[in-house]
Amino acid sequence: MVFLAACNPRRLKAEKNRSDDNIGIKRENYERQKFTLQEHLLYTVVPIPETMIEYIYDYGHLDSVTERKYIEAILRTCTNLANERQLFTAMVNGACQSQLHLRSIEGVSSVSLRDVARYRLIYNWYYDTFDKRETQLSSRKKILESGILSLMLCYYFRLRSSAEKTNYINMLKKSMLFNETNEKFIEQILQQEQDELIKRMKEKPMGTAINRALRDNLFVMFVCILNRIPVILCGKPGCSKTLAIQIIISNLKGKKSNDSYFQQLPELIAVSYQGTKSCKSESIQMVFERAKKYSDAKAQTELLPVIVFDEIGLAELSPYNPLKVLHKELEIENCKYGFVAISNWRLDASKMNRALYLACSDPTVEDLQLTATTIHKSINENQFIQLNDDVMNGLAYSYLELCYKLKENPSHENYFGLRDFYSLIKGIVKEFDRISKELKQTIDNKMLFDIIRKQLTINFDGIVDGSEYMWKRFCYYTKHEDLINQYESPNFKEILDYCLKDRNGRYLMLISDSNSLLDYIERYLNKIANNIRTLIGSQIKDDLNSETYDYRILMDVILYAEKPITLIMRKMDKCYSSLYDLYNQSFSISGQKTYCRIALGSTYHPKCLVNDKFYCIVLVNAKDVEKSDPPFLNRFE
Repeated sequence: MVFLAACNPRRLKAEKNRSDDNIGIKRENYERQKFTLQEHLLYTVVPIPETMIEYIYDYGHLDSVTERKYIEAILRTCTNLANERQLFTAMVNGACQSQLHLRSIEGVSSVSLRDVARYRLIYNWYYDTFDKRETQLSSRKKILESGILSLMLCYYFRLRSSAEKTNYINMLKKSMLFNETNEKFIEQILQQEQDELIKRMKEKPMGTAINRALRDNLFVMFVCILNRIPVILCGKPGCSKTLAIQIIISNLKGKKSNDSYFQQLPELIAVSYQGTKSCKSESIQMVFERAKKYSDAKAQTELLPVIVFDEIGLAELSPYNPLKVLHKELEIENCKYGFVAISNWRLDASKMNRALYLACSDPTVEDLQLTATTIHKSINENQFIQLNDDVMNGLAYSYLELCYKLKENPSHENYFGLRDFYSLIKGIVKEFDRISKELKQTIDNKMLFDIIRKQLTINFDGIVDGSEYMWKRFCYYTKHEDLINQYESPNFKEILDYCLKDRNGRYLMLISDSNSLLDYIERYLNKIANNIRTLIGSQIKDDLNSETYDYRILMDVILYAEKPITLIMRKMDKCYSSLYDLYNQSFSISGQKTYCRIALGSTYHPKCLVNDKFYCIVLVNAKDVEKSDPPFLNRFE
């Protein structure tokens, strides 16, 4: 018998699955550049040639009885689980029902026996790690907690909404037939484990709010990285995906770690890769080769390379189909390194099946309030001068209402994001703190509301004026509706002058309907500011398809970033995705100097010095904004 090939089916997604794909941002804008039909396919495939059709053998699916036998066989290899007959039956029931439950929500291809194999891997790791952490648990308790936490990691965190997660836990309690008197015992096991992990992570950036999204990201990534289980994080820009990776890598330093348990774990080494719509499979293979060099290196402490694949969703849209090489590397038995992929949408089913999937759902109003309060406390040095909780709550509620309002128009749904909200809070608190210090007393409501109105315009203006809507909703929630018309939005010149003088906010994006107006703004900027430099992207066809041209432009940006200048950028769409880390402004600090990573090609991401006085302004034509990536838009004022 000769096997010619194995291939995925050309299967259409159900309508519900297509809507569930948009856990982060919708990818219709990207898909228009690819094939119209691909958006509706479960696997990214092309039809088999007609001459091959007579050779096709359809394997179909495992029926539920056969799948249960496989699950029982796999779970018998879990440490001491088969010795506890009642718990063994409960865990088998839990795994079988979880598979059925996920298929009913996400479709037949959403889960496979790979998920059960991951369950076994995580279970055995948890069972062993309880002893390393000196946790005093009975054998039965260790089996129970290891089994529950493994189910949570494999199935619970991939659900996109709080309602779906609650339904899943209720389903587990019924199917596993536990006789626990405490109805919330599953939730408590998960909560305690997360709390203990967060408590051990002492290295966190100042002003970090441990909200629900960050807790989940840290918990899932920590377990997956240490077990060499690939993990894919899907969510909108600003939901702490990158921050969680930074915190984990800064805490797991092997024997140099600040926690006694972390000192027993390997030291993590980040191997970064930036996905683009033009990357190739060779460059992805080179990343795995770089990780292998770290792994082979002799060191005093055990090293664990972690491949951080940023914007993997863009790589999926490359015409070269580069992600095909991941199929072999991400198989459970082959995966030798940590692998964390970040995407703004769900990938092709063949990639999702090979990784543990974490859906970063939208924040609740409580998450926003917690984050706003934490930012306030970290920035405000005068602790006796505090912003009223009503102000923070009003801003959180008005932001969520704006998000619901924007969903009425799909083309503007992701125009504003969480980064805009966080920047709004930072802007208000910093200006509030500065004026309070100048006056040496707390400021009155009139001045406070003036600051809020100005910062709303700075952070929620543009083609869509979200500041006006948020201001009205904010006044409504704080019971100051009489003030709606008393505070005017600052004009364009006032905002521009403020941003250039302050330079503490995000970089600036100026949007215009005409190129002539952009030319005028550029002349105006040259007149009012010192040390202005301008980079204009070439529109010549040979340059647009040239990697050499991209390198030359990016090298110019790297050189300018080292100097105290204002850099104006125009028509450089092809290079913007390489500068995401610069635009993020979440710079790493070494020797009192700030650094970012700039992607020079697919595999070379050098650390580049960023001057404290460097400032960037991007000029964009209004008609190009809708075609721009939402992650790109969300990084700017």
